[in-house]
Amino acid sequence: MALKVKILKDDRKILAQGMLDGAVPFHFEDSGDRWRVRIGKNWHHTGFERHVIGQPNLADARQKIYRAIARFRNECKPTMA
Repeated sequence: MALKVKILKDDRKILAQGMLDGAVPFHFEDSGDRWRVRIGKNWHHTGFERHVIGQPNLADARQKIYRAIARFRNECKPTMA
Protein backbone atom coordinates (compact mmCIF):
# COMPACT_ATOMS: atom_id res chain seq x y z
CA MET A 1 0.00 0.00 0.00
CA ALA A 2 1.34 3.38 -0.96
CA LEU A 3 -0.50 6.25 0.65
CA LYS A 4 0.75 9.81 0.42
CA VAL A 5 -1.38 12.26 2.37
CA LYS A 6 -1.17 15.64 3.95
CA ILE A 7 -2.80 15.65 7.40
CA LEU A 8 -4.21 18.85 8.86
CA LYS A 9 -5.46 19.02 12.44
CA ASP A 10 -7.26 21.69 14.38
CA ASP A 11 -9.28 21.60 17.62
CA ARG A 12 -12.40 20.15 15.99
CA LYS A 13 -11.33 18.16 12.96
CA ILE A 14 -8.61 16.09 11.31
CA LEU A 15 -8.38 16.21 7.51
CA ALA A 16 -6.20 14.03 5.30
CA GLN A 17 -5.97 14.43 1.53
CA GLY A 18 -3.71 12.75 -0.94
CA MET A 19 -3.26 9.78 -3.25
CA LEU A 20 -3.51 6.03 -2.75
CA ASP A 21 -1.21 3.92 -4.91
CA GLY A 22 -0.07 7.07 -6.72
CA ALA A 23 -3.26 7.38 -8.77
CA VAL A 24 -6.40 7.13 -6.62
CA PRO A 25 -7.63 10.30 -4.88
CA PHE A 26 -8.05 9.94 -1.11
CA HIS A 27 -9.97 12.21 1.30
CA PHE A 28 -10.55 11.62 5.04
CA GLU A 29 -12.34 13.77 7.60
CA ASP A 30 -12.64 12.97 11.32
CA SER A 31 -14.69 15.06 13.74
CA GLY A 32 -14.21 12.68 16.67
CA ASP A 33 -17.70 11.20 16.89
CA ARG A 34 -18.18 11.01 13.10
CA TRP A 35 -15.71 10.29 10.34
CA ARG A 36 -15.87 9.72 6.63
CA VAL A 37 -13.54 8.68 3.87
CA ARG A 38 -13.75 8.91 0.08
CA ILE A 39 -11.41 6.87 -2.11
CA GLY A 40 -11.53 7.33 -5.85
CA LYS A 41 -14.62 8.83 -7.42
CA ASN A 42 -17.25 6.39 -6.20
CA TRP A 43 -16.23 4.65 -2.99
CA HIS A 44 -17.03 6.21 0.37
CA HIS A 45 -17.64 5.14 3.95
CA THR A 46 -18.96 6.94 7.03
CA GLY A 47 -18.38 5.78 10.58
CA PHE A 48 -19.79 6.84 13.93
CA GLU A 49 -18.18 6.60 17.36
CA ARG A 50 -20.79 6.93 20.12
CA HIS A 51 -18.39 7.09 23.04
CA VAL A 52 -16.05 9.77 21.67
CA ILE A 53 -16.41 13.24 23.14
CA GLY A 54 -14.17 16.18 22.36
CA GLN A 55 -11.52 16.67 19.76
CA PRO A 56 -10.39 13.88 17.45
CA ASN A 57 -7.21 11.96 18.20
CA LEU A 58 -4.51 11.64 15.53
CA ALA A 59 -3.62 8.03 16.45
CA ASP A 60 -7.29 7.00 16.27
CA ALA A 61 -7.67 8.81 12.94
CA ARG A 62 -4.73 6.86 11.49
CA GLN A 63 -6.32 3.57 12.55
CA LYS A 64 -9.60 4.62 10.89
CA ILE A 65 -7.70 5.48 7.70
CA TYR A 66 -5.98 2.07 7.63
CA ARG A 67 -9.26 0.23 8.29
CA ALA A 68 -11.00 2.21 5.53
CA ILE A 69 -8.24 1.41 3.04
CA ALA A 70 -8.45 -2.30 3.93
CA ARG A 71 -12.22 -2.22 3.47
CA PHE A 72 -11.86 -0.40 0.14
CA ARG A 73 -9.35 -2.97 -1.11
CA ASN A 74 -11.58 -5.85 0.01
CA GLU A 75 -14.75 -4.43 -1.57
CA CYS A 76 -13.11 -3.29 -4.79
CA LYS A 77 -10.93 -6.32 -5.57
CA PRO A 78 -10.74 -7.06 -9.27
CA THR A 79 -12.52 -10.28 -10.04
CA MET A 80 -10.36 -13.17 -11.17
CA ALA A 81 -11.39 -14.41 -14.63
